[in-house]
Amino acid sequence: EYSENCASDSLTIGNNVYSTMRRGRASNSFCGGLDRYNETARRIVFPVGKVFIRFIADKQNSGKGFKIAVSEILEECSDSVIAIDESTPNRTIHTPLWPAYVPSSAACSWTLRAPSAHRLSLTFDPDHFDLYADLGENKTCGEEDYVEVRDGASF
Repeated sequence: EYSENCASDSLTIGNNVYSTMRRGRASNSFCGGLDRYNETARRIVFPVGKVFIRFIADKQNSGKGFKIAVSEILEECSDSVIAIDESTPNRTIHTPLWPAYVPSSAACSWTLRAPSAHRLSLTFDPDHFDLYADLGENKTCGEEDYVEVRDGASF
C-alpha cells in the first residue's frame, strides 16, 4: 500500500543487507503500485550476482502483494584471440561491463598473437586497474579477483 516514505507496506531491494534496512529512503524502495508503462521503474539491473530483498507489511490494509521475475544477465568477455600486428599495433583488453563493476564469477581468457619474431608488451594503467582483493587469513589470489599473465612457453 502507498504511504509517504513507504512507512506502511514496502519492498526494498539492494546490493547488500544494509541497503535494504533503510526503507523509503533508498532509490530501490517500493510501495503502492508501479507504472506499467515506465520501463525504468519496472527493471533494475545490479552489477553483481547477489541481491537482497526485504518485504515488510504493516498490520493495516493489505494489497495483493507482489511477484518479481528474476533473470540472469550473461556478459561476454571481449574477443578471446587478439591479433597484434602493424595494422593494429595497439589494442585494449577489458573486463565485461568495463568501466562498471565486474560481474560475479566472471572468467575470461585471452590469447594475444603477434607475427613471428615480434614481441608483445603489456601496460597496466593504475588509473584503470581496480580488482577486488581481500587477501585475509589463508586466502590466495586464486580465491579473489586477479589477472594472470603467461608467456607462450608456459601455456
